[in-house]
Amino acid sequence: DYLMSQGQETRVDCRNQCFACGILPKLKDLRRETEDEAWECPPVPTRPHHKLRQKPVPEVEGIPLTVIQ
Repeated sequence: DYLMSQGQETRVDCRNQCFACGILPKLKDLRRETEDEAWECPPVPTRPHHKLRQKPVPEVEGIPLTVIQ
């Protein structure tokens, strides 16, 4: 990808075909914290020793709100 970019070339959209560029393993922790749909890639499996994905706590003018389910 780097060499292609130096030659003013680009690849087709990788959401249709993964080119194993290595960016997903580098961002694996961030990816686990983000909804799967946001990446448009196959989901990352959750393992027992990983933290569960947590949705951000909503705030109103700096006051955190408790979400009751």
